[in-house]
Amino acid sequence: MKDVNYIVAFYNGTRRHYGRETHWRTFLHAHIDFITNNMIDIGKVTFLISWSNDNNDFKDDKEMIWYIESLDLPFNYETYTRVNNGFSYGAFAEVIEYNHKDYKYSFIIEDDYIPTSPDFMGYFLRKLEGSVVYVPSLYKDSHASICNGMINNKLLIDNIRLLGDYHGKDYRRGGYTNQRKFMTGYGKLGYTFDDITDVAHTEYLNSSKKIIKYGNKNGPLLIKPICV
Repeated sequence: MKDVNYIVAFYNGTRRHYGRETHWRTFLHAHIDFITNNMIDIGKVTFLISWSNDNNDFKDDKEMIWYIESLDLPFNYETYTRVNNGFSYGAFAEVIEYNHKDYKYSFIIEDDYIPTSPDFMGYFLRKLEGSVVYVPSLYKDSHASICNGMINNKLLIDNIRLLGDYHGKDYRRGGYTNQRKFMTGYGKLGYTFDDITDVAHTEYLNSSKKIIKYGNKNGPLLIKPICV
């Protein structure tokens, strides 16, 4: 795991599922607890915070940064802050571009989702063979429909500037276009994509707050939403 940068994207502004109510402590501690108990040898954890667009003088963001720095965490970590452009896809792209030379792989995950199995990364890593550049939880309709997953940084090195297409733009339709575009430029260079739906499954919280299972339901559950 020392070759992996675990990147969790936080946003404390108004959100589709939660409105203006923020749950950053719940989300943060879920990730800290899982990492501490299962991945203490991770290469680096990036607590990635996109500044809230709400008019609260970034109060929640600043409190969260201070709180993280006050903890005596037993693993290697950094806090990374940025302007909220490109939704979480833009946030992931910016950090991958920043850290890709230091780690062979990037595991990206939204703040309100959490791994459930200590060996979850192995399911993603085993798919990163040959020309496969990205293994999200669900790859459908030629893009990552559920983006939580593993990226092979080694295949990005010669074309890292492609990531700039994602972290500087806000497309219309509430992030849907950003989702459809994320990482797809690498497919035009001959790289391929896969997912873990044949060997495992994940759970997704839809806009109606219903949990939908994607993948092989007879296989292990690897990632689930943090329901609050």
